[in-house]
Amino acid sequence: MSGRYNGLQAKVAAENLHAVWIPCFGYSLNLVGKAGAECFKEALTFFSFLEAVYVFFTASTHRYAILTALLKTVEFGLVSVPKRISTTQWACRADAVKALIQGYNPICEALVKIVSDENELAKARCKANGPYDKMLKLETAIHVVFWHDILGRVDATSNTLQYPKLDLITAVAVLKSLESFVREK
Repeated sequence: MSGRYNGLQAKVAAENLHAVWIPCFGYSLNLVGKAGAECFKEALTFFSFLEAVYVFFTASTHRYAILTALLKTVEFGLVSVPKRISTTQWACRADAVKALIQGYNPICEALVKIVSDENELAKARCKANGPYDKMLKLETAIHVVFWHDILGRVDATSNTLQYPKLDLITAVAVLKSLESFVREK
């Protein structure tokens, strides 16, 4: 929408020279998070792993059915299935990490079930083994907990910044609170 020549901003400015363009706080926060995480190879690897888990289960209705049946057995209620990682919307990453942390055990169980099922294709069994091994690593657990905390807070802040009646004082306070939170992590 902010294209200098062809976007909505240019069209509004052509009609009214007094129109002022102000970037959305939520979108700006999204861009900061995206750029920040892309600086770290480990973060890129972790989010690629999340995407691989999503793709593995959603590429087959049979595998997806195994996973959803196991997710329904979780004690504390409905757990969401793994989510697709969007390259632009960081809320998708928060949802994906939340689904992984809530469904950690059922996802592992589904992978084990697929790996050990003699009726599964050898290719599917091999593909399930990679994410399963990765799920068992301490590094993965640390990333899941770390990113769940960070992205949950960033997502909540982003949602607050998009509130239509938000005032500037509250926006600054929310951003300072997020900054403090991230510095402590």
